[in-house]
Amino acid sequence: MEIHGKAAQIPSLKNRKRHGGKVPFLDPAIKYRLRVLDYLYKKTLSQHDIPPLSWGTQKVVLIVICARRKVSFDADNVLTTVRDWLEPSVKKFGKGAGKSRGWGIGLVDNDKYITGLVFTDRDLGLNLDHTLIFMRSWSDVHSDIFSFLNKEFFGL
Repeated sequence: MEIHGKAAQIPSLKNRKRHGGKVPFLDPAIKYRLRVLDYLYKKTLSQHDIPPLSWGTQKVVLIVICARRKVSFDADNVLTTVRDWLEPSVKKFGKGAGKSRGWGIGLVDNDKYITGLVFTDRDLGLNLDHTLIFMRSWSDVHSDIFSFLNKEFFGL
């Protein structure tokens, strides 16, 4: 996926609380931006006659490459937001089961199935004006990731 314009600046869901940090709170402006991402995703599928996609409960690898931005960058917050956005708008599990959040595209049933990495374009020597999101099933990339880890970190 390529996300251009203001939508490419992924908003932060994490650490949004009020009343002394006890009550979760989602700023309406952030909710609106997530709904814009939903709309752009669904519009792209429709324009290209792509059927709705879903990995369901399969394990998925996620890579996010964020374009330069004028605000501070927190990779953990970006990953949390994208993982939540990839879940359905009506969660099937957990405390919010059965309640609509008003956003979410449903590529995975639950974000616990997502293993992800986030980079800025600078981390990779790129100069992007958009954000890139890549997803692959774990079974498709498992052997490549295992080989990389063995070679670069474990020395096997």
